[in-house]
Amino acid sequence: MPEIRGGDSLWPILMEPDDIISVKEAMFRADLDHKAVRRLCKMHAIARQTGRSAPLQISGPAFEMVISGDMVALELLRANRRDHPRVQRYFDHLGISHLQARERKEKLGKRDHS
Repeated sequence: MPEIRGGDSLWPILMEPDDIISVKEAMFRADLDHKAVRRLCKMHAIARQTGRSAPLQISGPAFEMVISGDMVALELLRANRRDHPRVQRYFDHLGISHLQARERKEKLGKRDHS
């Protein structure tokens, strides 16, 4: 599967609040130092930072895919194919329900239209 790119860079991973982990959590999961975690995040475009002094927010499922070497699942996630079995496997492993995120969005949408 080709990498999804916009111009010269990878498209960002869209994250729900339950998907986000910290650098410290990523360090623990992969037994890596903070520089290695940040390097992986930058190399695979699996994190975001809203400002220079803001904490790095890492996509937990994407990080698991990277440290597992599953680039096919990573590109499916990048294409927002959260329902694909190969992607869902990581969400299940981490105890994250993609359905909860969908239900939350639907509730917010209903609230906006009330």
